[in-house]
Amino acid sequence: MDRGAALKLFSRAIAAGTLAVVAAAHAAEPAPSKALRDFFDRMEAPDRKAFFDAYVDNTTKFILTAIRLTTPDQKAHAQKRMQGWINDFNALASGK
Repeated sequence: MDRGAALKLFSRAIAAGTLAVVAAAHAAEPAPSKALRDFFDRMEAPDRKAFFDAYVDNTTKFILTAIRLTTPDQKAHAQKRMQGWINDFNALASGK
């Protein structure tokens, strides 16, 4: 996989992660809220898609730069913190 394809895949994963956070916040609702539907619609609206795509791509590049500049200890610390967030979101989603 070339660098461009990897960046695009990573940016989509970041966007999906962002959407997962929004979805987890609304998980207790029986049907998707209007705000959640509006959020998804805005991201894919033709007049805004270019903005959101550029936002995701630039955020991805920023994160990759930060990752490349960190020490192994900093990476381990970040991984531990992110795993904590993952556990918290999983608990939220399961209603615990």
